[in-house]
Amino acid sequence: AALHNRSHACHAQLIGTVLGAHDPLPARPAKLPEVALVGRSNSGKSSLLNALCGTRRADGAASVSATPGWTTSIQFFELRIEPRPQPALMTLVDLPGYGPAVASAAARTRWARATRRFLRESKQLACAFVLIDATLGVTVDDERFLESLEHASVPYHGVLTKADLLSPLELAQSY
Repeated sequence: AALHNRSHACHAQLIGTVLGAHDPLPARPAKLPEVALVGRSNSGKSSLLNALCGTRRADGAASVSATPGWTTSIQFFELRIEPRPQPALMTLVDLPGYGPAVASAAARTRWARATRRFLRESKQLACAFVLIDATLGVTVDDERFLESLEHASVPYHGVLTKADLLSPLELAQSY
């Protein structure tokens, strides 16, 4: 996945995947900061990762679907600025969504446990970007997850997604 912007391009390469709470975290460069993308299922996490790399849905590093719960694993992407060889800038971590998903309760529990473990054990996690769907506002699921980040002492920033689906009045009201 690459974004061509004048003389530089962004490249995200998948370097590891965690499917369950007991799977080992992949080996990653020890000095690279990690930035996690988190949010409700279908809030646009994978789309944001692809947009950061300037790729379209079909060409992106992260798989995207309209189906809530499409991302079923924790995916680690090493982010580099091209032309190569440039040192990696960071690791972007695409986490499975929380809240409603087209998946069994057991699968959602497995994702939640893997996510909690990653948030607890990652020594390199610099911050999390929490995606909030503007069409829904801050939900109970969002509030619970934000509380878990605070409990784990993980710094976070909010990212409003799907604002383009609202009229200007609806967007102002959602703010």
